[in-house]
Amino acid sequence: MQEATGGIQLKMNFDAPSGNRFRQCLENGIFTVLFEHAAPGMELADCEAAEKLRRLEKTALEITELPCALALTDRYGSDKSRRAVDYAALLPEKSRNSHLVYLSGRNTDADGMRGMLAAAHSLNLANLVLVSGAVQGENHHELRKKSFTESTAALQMLREFTDNELFFAGAGVNAHYYSAPALYSSIAKLVKKFNRGAEFAVTQAGFDMAQLDALRTYLTRRGIHNPLIARLMLLTPDKVDKITLGKLPGINMTDDFRAILNKELRFSESQFEAAQYRRLELQAVGCKLAGFSGIQIAGADTPEKMQIAIKRIHRAFKEFTSFGQWVEEYKFYMARSDMAPSDQQFYLFEKLLENHSEEAALPQMAAYTLPAQNCWERFSSSARRFLFPEADKQPSRERVYWKKLLAGCRGCGECRLPQTQFYCPRLCPKQMCEGPCGELRDDGACIAGGGSCVHLNIWQEAQRRGEAYLLEGTAE
Repeated sequence: MQEATGGIQLKMNFDAPSGNRFRQCLENGIFTVLFEHAAPGMELADCEAAEKLRRLEKTALEITELPCALALTDRYGSDKSRRAVDYAALLPEKSRNSHLVYLSGRNTDADGMRGMLAAAHSLNLANLVLVSGAVQGENHHELRKKSFTESTAALQMLREFTDNELFFAGAGVNAHYYSAPALYSSIAKLVKKFNRGAEFAVTQAGFDMAQLDALRTYLTRRGIHNPLIARLMLLTPDKVDKITLGKLPGINMTDDFRAILNKELRFSESQFEAAQYRRLELQAVGCKLAGFSGIQIAGADTPEKMQIAIKRIHRAFKEFTSFGQWVEEYKFYMARSDMAPSDQQFYLFEKLLENHSEEAALPQMAAYTLPAQNCWERFSSSARRFLFPEADKQPSRERVYWKKLLAGCRGCGECRLPQTQFYCPRLCPKQMCEGPCGELRDDGACIAGGGSCVHLNIWQEAQRRGEAYLLEGTAE
């Protein structure tokens, strides 16, 4: 489909109160740019918060080069900020469904999540991204004291919501892992989210275009064509420091890329900024040519930065007309640096960032050999299967001491062992039961410490038994 480029064409029927500009763009193949904006803290007066939001929205909706909107994030970085659903209430009702609103499960129990969904419905907020919630510097033990509503559970709540036709729900996924179990288990959870009703997905921020290419290619190979939006980041010296120190969980950076940024940091402030805009526009073009439906830009958080970013991106769309042409410039700009960490370099496919024409064959999938199990791992796996085959149908305290010994049972009120390859998912400090969160380290280790993510063990055991498909759930 040919994209509309004029401001009048982009309006479609979005002026109607029931119109959903964002949804119509995704469903009609019109590439969309979202500018990420975090809901401010309560210390900012409502009138000031409303004025700040008004200026950002006015800038986004007046851009004519491409359809643009806001993505309002929820509890990203602080529990003291407004909830995004409350902040979105400050938007004019007529334009609310031009934008995207995140609902975070962090410090939110099931009743709290249902309350936010009800609030979104009453405010006519249709475009929601349901996420489990971010780690904010807590360690393994501190996280256990927090309440997280898993995104899969929130999607199920939305499906059961009375009069849920309003909603156009999305989910998150992190494609920037270099461990096969981490990648495959994350994608399995994404497919489960699609099966629970998510209609599009937003990727975690990252800097490896090959991994984004791999995600779109893999889903296409599976016949899964839900729209994907890539979260991109306009870097600043402060953000580089935070990523290096691990203060932005789930966002990883290799030594090679860090060396490039350190070189750029020696430039003047204006030169460093120009380098980041060039990188952003190259990433945006790459996403469009790779088949993504849009991008969400973190860091372009003022009207001035939004206008600069869109002009640069629009110009780059005219500069690059083929994927091959773009690949050469992208690799040259990145100094052909290695975007994968030296000790972990797994990609889903053998060749990425190659020809994307309709006639081109899909690339060959990369081989992966499961690690051998030691004697204890083989024994405990067999013992769990023998002792607890119907544990999810019995009282959770049944054989609890054996569960603690063999499965690390946390003593929760609902046993899921037969559903999770007889590994206890509650070993996750965020108590995610249906797959990993999006904040693992690039090698699959838990961001809060405590070793490898338990969901990677679950995926590996399922893969050994030819049951990995069970981790995706089923569409009803």
